[in-house]
Amino acid sequence: MVAMLAGVEVVKRLESQQAGRWYLIGDDSLHSSDSRQYGSVPESAILGTVMIVLPTAVHPPKPLTPYAPWLGRAVAGVFIVAALLHLYRIDTFLPLLDQALPGGHGWATAIGLVIILSEIFAIPFALRMRLSPLAHLVSGALVAVAPLWWVLIHIWLYGRGVDTAQFGQFASVTSNPLSLLGNAVWLLASSYVIYALGYRQLSWKPNRSRT
Repeated sequence: MVAMLAGVEVVKRLESQQAGRWYLIGDDSLHSSDSRQYGSVPESAILGTVMIVLPTAVHPPKPLTPYAPWLGRAVAGVFIVAALLHLYRIDTFLPLLDQALPGGHGWATAIGLVIILSEIFAIPFALRMRLSPLAHLVSGALVAVAPLWWVLIHIWLYGRGVDTAQFGQFASVTSNPLSLLGNAVWLLASSYVIYALGYRQLSWKPNRSRT
């Protein structure tokens, strides 16, 4: 509920209603100032009911190192190139995955699309864009998930001499010690960038100034 109390607009949860008075409770029960302190409020103080709360963009977390934003830009650049590479010739990228992976064409198509989406949606966190708290968490996680896909594919195809489809039709790369090591290093580097950009500071809940 939205109420006006002493000239201040507050947002509280309705606990109970009786005889035209409303008992309001804040979500943060340990720190909220609500009807437990000032009692139930009259119906005339109620301005309306919150039906839906739209996500609010917030600033990215504070980097842990001064060079972290530059690392994030470098990682974002790699994801941009990879996504464009896969999207530009998606008509050949997906069939190559189909030849490399088990499960049939539908399974390979689903994995290919997930890989491309992971690469695209990892970019906002790497570039430290303003996002909703939940979007920060998801985008940041995808910074590691996107390279993780290729590590898993290389492990599955190790030593089989089959094109991993990592570079589409532009370059044939089979899974071997060097390619597997390269992708493992890329995964570790991406994970470090997430840490350096302050991922551990994130919470899916937005900070509430009014409790």
